[in-house]
This record gives sequence, C-alpha cells and structure tokens, in this order.
Amino acid sequence: MNYVTNEQSFSFQYRWCVENCGMIRLPNGKTIVVDPVMLKDESECEKPMEKKFISGVSYTEVDACDLILITHAHGDHYFSLKKIWEKFHAPILINGWSAFYLARELDMPVGAFIPMTDGNEYNFDFCRIKWLAGRHSEGAGSKRVSEPGPGDTPQERELGYRGTIYNSNFIIMLPNGMKIAYDAGRFEPYLLELEKYNPNVVLVHTEKDINYYSDTMCKSAIRSGAQFVIPLCVQHSGENAEEMVRLTNEKLQAAGSWCKAINPKPGQWITFTMNCSAE
Repeated sequence: MNYVTNEQSFSFQYRWCVENCGMIRLPNGKTIVVDPVMLKDESECEKPMEKKFISGVSYTEVDACDLILITHAHGDHYFSLKKIWEKFHAPILINGWSAFYLARELDMPVGAFIPMTDGNEYNFDFCRIKWLAGRHSEGAGSKRVSEPGPGDTPQERELGYRGTIYNSNFIIMLPNGMKIAYDAGRFEPYLLELEKYNPNVVLVHTEKDINYYSDTMCKSAIRSGAQFVIPLCVQHSGENAEEMVRLTNEKLQAAGSWCKAINPKPGQWITFTMNCSAE
C-alpha cells in the first residue's frame, strides 16, 4: 500500500516591490495588487519624487490584476495606480473619504473606486476583504494644514492631508482559509482589532529604528498567532533590514513563538505552502 511520505498544498504567492506595494497571487491565478508603485527605472518616473521609489519592477511587467487595494492616498502608495487600472480595469478599494479626491487627482472615472469605511467587508468570488481602522505615523500628523504640505497644487495638498488622516488596515481572507493582514500604520488600539482575526501572515509597516520595529513585529506576530511576519517599507532601513529581521526572529524564538520573520527581495515571488511529511 502506498502511504503518504510528504505532500504539499499551494496557499498563495507574495511579491514585494517598494513601500507597501505588493502583489498577492491566489491558487486560481487571481491577483491582488496593493498600493501600486512599480517603477523600474528613472525613465518611468513622471515626477522628481518618484525617483525615490524605484524598485526595478515595472508596471508593464504585471501580467494580471483582479483587485487593487489602496491603504491611503499618498503618492508613494499610488504612483502607478492609473497605469495599472488602465491596463486591467480592476476595481479599486480605498477609504471612502479619499476616493473622490484621488479619482479627481488622477483624472480617473469615479466609478472605478469602491469606497470603504471601518468595519466594511467586501466579498469577491475569489476573496473577502475586511476593512479596519488604521492610522498614519504620528510624525506625519504633526504638520498643520496651514503649512506647506505634500504635493505641488492645492488639490494635491488636500489629497495628501486626506492620506494622512484616512489610513486603513485590512484582512484579505482567501477561500482556502488563509488570511493575510496588512498593518499599514502602527497605532494602538487599532492593531488589536487587526490581530483578532488570527492571520497566517502579517505585513507590518516599518521605519528606520530596527530595535523598536523588531519589537513591533514580534508583538504583532505573537498576539495574532501568525506563522510569518513580513516588514513593509524596508527600503527605509537599507542594510539594517536584515538585522531587523534577525532581531525579530531572536525575540520570537525567545518568546517560544513558531512564527518567522522574513526579509523579501524586491520583485521576487515568495511561495507560501502547507506541507506534511511522514517520519
């Protein structure tokens, strides 16, 4: 009789680009794009600011997009949105208070956007999205509206301030039971709400302070019961990103957690599976 020795079940794939930008590919081929900023080199940049977010991944290389999620309306989270949307016409989920203003800024149809608010759940035939409250970094909130803000025009500045105020977290729930959590801004008590859903993978917004953010990732992983934690915006940490992940894994191990922190390479697909093997 042929007994099982080892077997593998494909769960999903993840590809990080820069900032919060990433792609999630499901077993059925459906693809979710989050915060599209896909700039291969300077030739694809239309504004000087965009040159800070070149990742070597081009929007032209994206071969599928069935859903777009925007955490907040700052340019470094939507530079490639219009080009991706014009290529695939995928629905765009964003906080409702920013939807109209982003459509106006990019000269896109208002109907392309699905406005979300805290607690909303949107059901597609290939996933469910639970929208949760979030907040941008506290430092970004210190600027007064009367001071010069992000952007060059009054409309851009207004949109930039909305991006600071209306930041969102969400849970992506797949038909195979896998749950992916986007922690797009570190602020309590919102994270406790996100972690209640016991995601398998948590993607955590990080900054330059590797000791603080290794603690943050460790706490998020332990409280949520996740199997993997992945830092977002690791380009801010530069060469320290590897050290931040190493510190996180040390702290997870010391806490008795099975979770692992991983450091994604821009543009590389990472495959998540469920495995079984006989001893």
